[in-house]
Amino acid sequence: MRIGAALEALDLTLSDFSELDRRQKLLAYSVVQAINERLRGIARARGMSLSIINAQLLKIQFSVESLAGMGGGRQSEEAHFADARAALDALSGPDCFGYNLDEIE
Repeated sequence: MRIGAALEALDLTLSDFSELDRRQKLLAYSVVQAINERLRGIARARGMSLSIINAQLLKIQFSVESLAGMGGGRQSEEAHFADARAALDALSGPDCFGYNLDEIE
């Protein structure tokens, strides 16, 4: 899996999230979980700063969890999207996967 492709898949999942029905949101949540776990594994295997990467992945996870109706988030839907987008942008940055986006794991 190309790291950049995984981040792009997260981006696409987030961009369509508001148009999904309840069942599709739950399925999208499971897709986000699977991609997050894969990215954690890649970071761990490469000896990257797992704490920084994990923090961003958790922000995405909790935001999507709330958007899917599973979390207890008190923020608005827009705030959850903004948090998830900010975390996704951070994952593309140099402190996370930035220099490895085109590499295949």
